Amino acid sequence: MQPEKMTKQQIQEQVDRAFNDTFTLLLPLGVKEVLKQANIVTMNQ
Repeated sequence: MQPEKMTKQQIQEQVDRAFNDTFTLLLPLGVKEVLKQANIVTMNQ
């Protein structure tokens, strides 16, 4: 799929999926506490 053909909805879904995947992968490393301290974690909490 060409980027210019993607709808805003599709882009948002991919971004959300990427954030969720990254969060899941980094969770065992304690990323949740790090992000919480940085006041970054606002989604899914």
